[in-house]
This record gives sequence, C-alpha cells and structure tokens, in this order.
Amino acid sequence: MIPRTRYYAEFMSSGSEQNVIRQIIPCECRDPLRIEVSDEFAGFRLLQRTEATTDTGELLKGEFRDPSHWYFIGKIKTFVDVINEQGTNSVLYKNMQDNKWDAVVEAQNGRVFPLEHGDVVLRERS
Repeated sequence: MIPRTRYYAEFMSSGSEQNVIRQIIPCECRDPLRIEVSDEFAGFRLLQRTEATTDTGELLKGEFRDPSHWYFIGKIKTFVDVINEQGTNSVLYKNMQDNKWDAVVEAQNGRVFPLEHGDVVLRERS
C-alpha cells in the first residue's frame, strides 16, 4: 500500500453560513490559476489529503488538510467604494462598519464576501 497525496478544490456558492453550498472535486495540482470556476460559484480554496489503496482494492482516504485561503472571481469593493456607490444607509455599509471589514468582494455569482487576510481576487467577473 503506497500512500499518495491528492489535491482538491472546494467551491463555495453563497455568503451565508446557514445556506452555504459547497462542492469538492479532485484537481491535478494546487495551482489556483489552473482551476476553472463555474459562474454559480463565488470562489474556491484548495485542499489535499492522503489516499491509499489496500492490497484488496479498498481505497482509504484521510481527512482533508492544509486548506488554502479563498480565491474569488469578482470585484473588490473598499469601504469608500461602498459609501460612494450605496451611501451610509445600505446594509452592506452597516455590515462592513459593524464587522470592521476594510474591503469585500462582489463575487461573480452576485454574492458579497468579506476579504480576509490572505484571500485573493483572481480576476474581475466578466
């Protein structure tokens, strides 16, 4: 039995923890530029796990580990951008202020996510 490391992309499609839809699929490597993101998803992060096949053919899978930060397809909006576009009475402005978010990303699927340290916006949505 020879263990091997397998790579996966975990795609996320909504902004609410209660309604989050995630899909995990295998990928060839941990290169975020080689991951194709369907329009229904806001972004993805990369994972890996160890897998091994026993002599009897049983596939053993370890836990997912080493999650990357999130990669988004969308547009960065700063606190100032939100004030200029939506004013100080908008829900987004209030959420950013209350949660002390400096910037958010408006993802390609229309959802808005806080940008956290290490998160990357790969490109603007088309």
